[in-house]
Amino acid sequence: MSLNGSGTYNVNSAGQPVVADTLITDTAFNAFTADIATALSTAMFKDGQATPTANIPLGGYKLTNVGAATALTDAATLLSLQNGVGVYVATVGGTADAITLTASPAITAYVAGQAFFFKAGSTNTTAVTVAISGLATKAIQRNGSALVAGNIVANRWYRLTYDGTAFQMEQLSAPEAGLTMTGAINTQRATVASAATTSAIWAAEGNEIDFTGTATITDFPAAPQAGAERILICAGACIFTHAGNISVQGAANHTAAAGDIVRVHALTTTTFRLTVQKADGTPVVVTDATLSTSDITTNNASTSKHGFLKKLDNTATNFMNGQGNWSAPSGILTAGTSAVMNPFTVNTSTNYAHGLGVTPVFEDVYLECLTSELGYAIGDRIKVGLWTVATESGFIYTKDATNIGIITGAAAPRAINRATPAGNVALTATSWKIVIVPYKLN
Repeated sequence: MSLNGSGTYNVNSAGQPVVADTLITDTAFNAFTADIATALSTAMFKDGQATPTANIPLGGYKLTNVGAATALTDAATLLSLQNGVGVYVATVGGTADAITLTASPAITAYVAGQAFFFKAGSTNTTAVTVAISGLATKAIQRNGSALVAGNIVANRWYRLTYDGTAFQMEQLSAPEAGLTMTGAINTQRATVASAATTSAIWAAEGNEIDFTGTATITDFPAAPQAGAERILICAGACIFTHAGNISVQGAANHTAAAGDIVRVHALTTTTFRLTVQKADGTPVVVTDATLSTSDITTNNASTSKHGFLKKLDNTATNFMNGQGNWSAPSGILTAGTSAVMNPFTVNTSTNYAHGLGVTPVFEDVYLECLTSELGYAIGDRIKVGLWTVATESGFIYTKDATNIGIITGAAAPRAINRATPAGNVALTATSWKIVIVPYKLN
């Protein structure tokens, strides 16, 4: 045979090569034509006469202008793949809950991994089955569970993948934005056991969760995204801790009772805010011990709205005015530091700083008893303002923007004997003290 196994034809039969001016024998010619016949018998022809007997390597080249596949054993082209030939099922029949799909080309058996997509003709009302190419009926499931009413919606696209037992369904059509809901949203309910930091609420197949156990929850696993929410229906006395990544309504730990509903809102994927609806209907109470305040002014009372008291300004003489501001009232006397000569000392001149910053406009002047005498008890006061001359009071005083000055004479003050009233008599100087309380006008 003159084919070398690599596709090259060699003329090497008996009597070859022939020599010029030499008779070609029938033996040489017949050998040559036999070789050609053998080579042609191994060739492929454009009319399809011959069938390959081995794999055909194309050496990096491609088949071009290949016809569209129509049978399961036909070669697929890029066009066939783009057009979904064999996986897109245009013919959808049966009923909303018992679907039939007519695949083209038809399949002869179900095989794990087979996938088909179709546009639903009706909305299902209960669990759904499918039969493809007239084969046996198989259940359609979502995440391993039978479908419920409304899982398939008319005119939406779906993909079915065979898992060896049933077809698992995925919805290809995304919910349309801006539409008005005309029916209820029915969420699936799941069950999750409480755990300190690993309560699998985000992996549950439902937004509403029966939350079992009595664990003390100090954190949750990371949420799929900020804004995600889960509703926990507590079965027992689990404790939600107000600390770290968890902020609990009322700014305090909440010990749940059976039936309490706790909404978990992901502020970020790792921080959570919990609001509580107690089963007995009572509110979540905030106590003085747990109240947390901050310097937020947006809710202060003003001339246009009710609100909270403004933060105190730590000035004892200030009051809140009618415009919601702290200020010292005008026309109010404010006392300075009292000038006190204790005890009364004759022939003395002493200055006492009053701290008002201005000259006082009024002074409260009196003698206060230190040792009982003449019917006066300790602590009794005699107003000096009743006297008009220094010879009666025993002293005079001066005032300026800084000091009150007390100047005493050589004699003690005089007063009416309280025990036996009859004219004035001298007091014992050391039994009394002078007190002058200065005031300024705001």
